[in-house]
Amino acid sequence: MPKSAGLLLPNFEGAKLLLTYGHLMGREDGAYAGISDAAEEIEKKIHLRKGVLPRNSYYTNVDSVEVYGSDFINPNDPIPGDNMYDFLMFSNISNGITPNEHELLSIDEMNFYLFGTEQVIYNFEPDGARPEGLSFISVDLKGELIMAYPVSVRNHQGWIRYGELHISGIPHDDL
Repeated sequence: MPKSAGLLLPNFEGAKLLLTYGHLMGREDGAYAGISDAAEEIEKKIHLRKGVLPRNSYYTNVDSVEVYGSDFINPNDPIPGDNMYDFLMFSNISNGITPNEHELLSIDEMNFYLFGTEQVIYNFEPDGARPEGLSFISVDLKGELIMAYPVSVRNHQGWIRYGELHISGIPHDDL
């Protein structure tokens, strides 16, 4: 993972090799196979960029929302239907007709889908997945392959946890 002055960078910079979309298939050179993929790396960055809450905070009314890459259309896509940046989360259709069928994500794509997934997480419904009155807790992203002959879809799928955030006036006791 790229580092700057000992700190993890907030986005994807400096990487030279492409990452597979999912299934822990690692990089294009086979490194990190069984360990990571684009969905996992985006998930890590989202958690790294999330603020740290005080120790006397807690959540109630915790709920989980399931999202798919094709759920949120990119309203700023200059060429809709070309398999490039069509959605805020990664989704790529393979049908023998649609151009740009791919399973390796470039650094530009990784950054786009990092920011797009954060939009889905933090924006309220219907533009995002966040229910009214709840705060983001965590996300679990996976890259999935959905096959329905003659079409297959490579998709990022997520489970986002939200809850009602409370900060207690009573400081948490030290252990």
